[in-house]
Amino acid sequence: GLKLQFLPEQPSKLLSSKQLAQMFGVSPHTISRLIKRGVLKGYMVGRHWRFNWPEVLESLDKQKGDN
Repeated sequence: GLKLQFLPEQPSKLLSSKQLAQMFGVSPHTISRLIKRGVLKGYMVGRHWRFNWPEVLESLDKQKGDN
């Protein structure tokens, strides 16, 4: 599963794929695959994915519970 590499002091409400990838130490492509598999929930804003930080944490908690 995903493990945080670092946590910004105060993550903004909406994060980009690139920001999320950096936080987890993975590529933005990996983030895209996780969206397609339903592991992460994202929102399209224009042509770019955005992620709500509390929902990302909730997804990770759910993923832990499924294991």
